Amino acid sequence: MLPRPRSLLRMVGDPEPRLADGVVVAALVMIAVQSSWMALVHYARGHIDDLSFLDPRAVELAWLLMTRVSMPAWIAFLLSGLIARRHWPQSRVLAHTFAQFWFVQAAFWSYILGAFTDLFCGMALFVGTVSLLAVLGTRVTSAGIASFLAVILATTAAERAGVLPYAPFFSEAPYRAGELSTFWFVYGVVGFSGLLSAALVVVGTTDRLRRATTLIRRYVPAQLAEKILAGEHTGTGHPERRKVTLFFSDVASFTNTADRMEAEDLSALLNEYLSEMAAIADDFGATVNQFVGDGIMIFFGAPEVTSDRDHALRAVRMALAMQRRMTELGEKWFAEGIQTPFRIRVGINTGVASVGDFGSAGRTTYSAIGNQTNLTARIQEHCEPGRVLISHTTWALVNDEIPCEERGEIEVKGLHYPVRVYEVVAAPSPSAEA
Repeated sequence: MLPRPRSLLRMVGDPEPRLADGVVVAALVMIAVQSSWMALVHYARGHIDDLSFLDPRAVELAWLLMTRVSMPAWIAFLLSGLIARRHWPQSRVLAHTFAQFWFVQAAFWSYILGAFTDLFCGMALFVGTVSLLAVLGTRVTSAGIASFLAVILATTAAERAGVLPYAPFFSEAPYRAGELSTFWFVYGVVGFSGLLSAALVVVGTTDRLRRATTLIRRYVPAQLAEKILAGEHTGTGHPERRKVTLFFSDVASFTNTADRMEAEDLSALLNEYLSEMAAIADDFGATVNQFVGDGIMIFFGAPEVTSDRDHALRAVRMALAMQRRMTELGEKWFAEGIQTPFRIRVGINTGVASVGDFGSAGRTTYSAIGNQTNLTARIQEHCEPGRVLISHTTWALVNDEIPCEERGEIEVKGLHYPVRVYEVVAAPSPSAEA
């Protein structure tokens, strides 16, 4: 199934575009461009007697290559890209193959039209570079440009040596009585102007989309940003009840650390800590709901849903990865002169919460609220620094894969019954220096 238009815009504007997405976008563009070129050559075939400057054999060869090679190739790339989007989204082989084919074909057409007297050579290089940079990145495009230049240099050398004819598409210069022919005028003005305009639109649109996409991803959860950019989240729906696994973390004795540091140093330390934790959360496909000072709220199960067990396993494994990273950061910060590096408490719970957009008509936030959210925050408060504490509902989903030890029952404000909790024993011990 073809991506929707908004999804295509997300591909072009993505700061880190998936290569398979880029191939899909570029293939769609080339199918449209190839269709216009085929229409032009088809017209030339039907009026070859009036276009005396064209070589009939070259025109037929061009038509054969377009219908038997180029168009089937672009369609094959489109289908390959759609398959790769699901299975090999960062396939460099597919991306490089596409770029090489694009630039080698552009170099071939530049040769048969006359690389040094026809504008197609420069335009092909410009349009191809801009378009492929936008969707495939620098490395893939640079390799394609190298092939383009290699073909141009090889054909030029062969032309100078008399091995190849110059501009074989033409039997004579496209002029009559000192004036440019009507056909060539339309080809030059309309065709090249259209290509130039398309390239400029790609440049402008890509730049704006990249800036907007980067900002959106900084202010909303990554999974939600993906849905917004793909047009799958309108923000007009009502919150719904969902079973999610919730994560809360907080820096233990944050005030003691803050009192020993200058405001600028504290801000830098806090930003480094939050950046490291957010990166780990992204690796595990979590929805980072909010940062509240030194606290972090994360959940699994919305907006993307897999299974309750998967949500719980990923949450606990993410927490363990965070504690391991905090141990490494603690050693680093201690070596940098921070006497009391950050140590975090983590609480995890699985339960039903209201998930969706909350706020006013002009401003909303995507969050999960309810008793289970409050319970998770309370579990975190009972956790020892450097450890991971989970509820019984989460333990029931992960205990066969992740070793845990029962820590008894805790009294939670707002609940009329005690809550059984477990400590994940795989959590690393805090360093002696920390």
